[in-house]
Amino acid sequence: MRTKPLALLVWFLVCLPLPLKALEVEFLWHQSPEVFEITLKWTEPAQAKVAYNPDLGELLVTFDQKVEMPGLEAAEPVMAGWIKGVNLSYDSLFFELSTEMKIETHSEDRSLRLRLVNPYAKRVPVDENTLLFKLVQSRLWIRQGKADQAMDTLNGLALSNRGNTSVLTSMAEAELSLGNWAKALDLANQALVLSPENEGLQDLRRQILREKGTEVWAGKKRRWTDPVSYEWISHQGANLRFFQYLSLGVLAEQDQYDLRELRPIAPQVPAQAKGQIKRTEVSFSLDLPFNVSLKAKSLAQEKIKGRSLEAAAFDIWGETRILRDQDRPYWGITEGLLGASTLSQTRLERVLRVGPKLEAKLALSSRDYLLIGENKAHTQALDGYLQYNWRNPKWLVEKTGKACLTQLELDFAKEKADTTQVRLDSLATGFDQDSYMIRGLASINWDEHFTSQGYLGYGINRLGQNSPLVGIDLFHRSLKALEIHFFASRFIDRRTTNEVGLEARWKF
Repeated sequence: MRTKPLALLVWFLVCLPLPLKALEVEFLWHQSPEVFEITLKWTEPAQAKVAYNPDLGELLVTFDQKVEMPGLEAAEPVMAGWIKGVNLSYDSLFFELSTEMKIETHSEDRSLRLRLVNPYAKRVPVDENTLLFKLVQSRLWIRQGKADQAMDTLNGLALSNRGNTSVLTSMAEAELSLGNWAKALDLANQALVLSPENEGLQDLRRQILREKGTEVWAGKKRRWTDPVSYEWISHQGANLRFFQYLSLGVLAEQDQYDLRELRPIAPQVPAQAKGQIKRTEVSFSLDLPFNVSLKAKSLAQEKIKGRSLEAAAFDIWGETRILRDQDRPYWGITEGLLGASTLSQTRLERVLRVGPKLEAKLALSSRDYLLIGENKAHTQALDGYLQYNWRNPKWLVEKTGKACLTQLELDFAKEKADTTQVRLDSLATGFDQDSYMIRGLASINWDEHFTSQGYLGYGINRLGQNSPLVGIDLFHRSLKALEIHFFASRFIDRRTTNEVGLEARWKF
């Protein structure tokens, strides 16, 4: 009676598929400046195939059974610089290579050797003395403001010294000085993977994050347009950065104005045109890793509720921005200070950088103004600039012995109202502008704490005023995180305007 159940039990135990045992593969490596060699070894019978796609930089090793590689995780930091990514799946080992390489394979019984040969390794010397000299030279160039020149040298060193912490660190410093904070942060993170206990790298990473990190600021300036208006503008704000790409900003502005020289403007405007307005702004920014930045703002001023959206895309030639403002509180035209004035606009701008010396910007805007509640206008605007830069010109370096920059700049702004509804005579042409400004600028980095900048120029306002222009900026970093900025300038917008101010920023 028990024979049948016993036979079924035996059949079940014999025929039940056993758990598939994974093939354990030993992962060994050896590297030199020119070659990174990987050796895979196993003890059980198995076959492995290699496929390489140089166009995509992808290397795939496929086994005929499930595999495990206990040593792979420990090898990943060593492979940085050669291999951007590695993934072990059921029966495959996938590599994403950092650059195009020559791949050599050698198969033996129960082993596979992969040689990754860097074809660019011979472009620059790789001995330690030469490497040290070029790193010191690159850092000197960075301090002198020659970051582009330093970057060319460091890119060559990176090809023949893959995974070198000192090279990665210098590249991060150069990218930071060029304003590429996201690239600098990525390079610093790569260096930290190779040397996680390096406190100097931790400091560098904190410095990079300060460039786009959390900061608070406060400042005040006096602005006047003789004999029309006098303003005392103060502001306080903060930018809180979360992780690497996300930030939240808050800004509060207050303008105490005196427009008594404009009286009487209209019966509904007090003869003593003097008062105070406040504006607040909350912004949300997202810096995406593929060179796209998004920003949204909410703006408020008494009964005005406005918003702003901006998208920016960065490329090797420059950047493109699209901006949409809706009911933005507006202080630009002097009469706008007297009431609930707003600006709505759609703006498209393109910055083009042709090499390290030449830069140009062109922007097109369609704008709608609402001033003192009843005066309206729709305008079309064109503005931009053309800049030519000299880094460390010989004549200025000989005089100062410091890193410096000189710049020749042409600015222009043209705006024309195509439809208006104006009840105040003083605003009949207030929506238009046609101004041009040429100026020469010199900036000197006296040391790592103090920088001065000044400019001289001339402005032409075809709607009324021409004027000499002058400006000065003094920038002092007194502590690691505290920055103090003093400025005074004379410039042309719709009218010739003067301002002087002081601002302090604390970064952490």
